[in-house]
Amino acid sequence: MLGGWSGIGRGGRVHEIESAVTIALDRTVEESYSIGVGHIQRILSSYPILEADAVAIVKAKVKDRRPEIAIVALHLLDDLMRLRGTSVQHLCISKTLPRVLKMATPSMVGSTVVRDKASDMIHKWGSTYGTDTRLLDYAAASADLRRKELKHGLLKHPGPAPSLTGVPISPPTYPS
Repeated sequence: MLGGWSGIGRGGRVHEIESAVTIALDRTVEESYSIGVGHIQRILSSYPILEADAVAIVKAKVKDRRPEIAIVALHLLDDLMRLRGTSVQHLCISKTLPRVLKMATPSMVGSTVVRDKASDMIHKWGSTYGTDTRLLDYAAASADLRRKELKHGLLKHPGPAPSLTGVPISPPTYPS
């Protein structure tokens, strides 16, 4: 065992992650997504130092021009954040959140299906992770997107806005 890599170098493990991501994104085989996610999870459980590489690989797929790939890659990113916890959630703040927010922006040219899915993810992350004071960037991204959607008449998530203090903000109520 050289350097803790069991005979396979870092590049070999990164290649394994790339292969597992490709398997997860393969829509021709029904079980491929769960097989790919399971393989990524096993690699990252043994080599958590590769989480940044995994996020970068998935981010590249999120940016794919083919809507069907980008949408599944957004799901994969969401699942990795859920499965791997705060370490991947923190990585995604700097590595992928700005890109997904840009994709979700109503004025962006591109697939409306991808834009809607990116919007759904931003708002989901805002409500799921944005209440953690260490992950307030998710709440800020959701609030920023909410303002842009409201401006363009595309507000899909009318519920309470995520709070930047970790406490949900209720929408204003007006006397009738």
